[in-house]
Amino acid sequence: MVGLQVTIYLVVTSLTKLHGFVHFNLKVISLDLHNEFAYKYNVESPDSLKI
Repeated sequence: MVGLQVTIYLVVTSLTKLHGFVHFNLKVISLDLHNEFAYKYNVESPDSLKI
């Protein structure tokens, strides 16, 4: 049973790390996209866009 617990722990840990990594990358990508958009349309923030 100990081996099973260790396996579950390792899977959960790696999934948590992966999720954090993906979340961080998504944040960086969305920031890059926002900066590119702001540069292209010369807006300071998305709040200034009236949709």
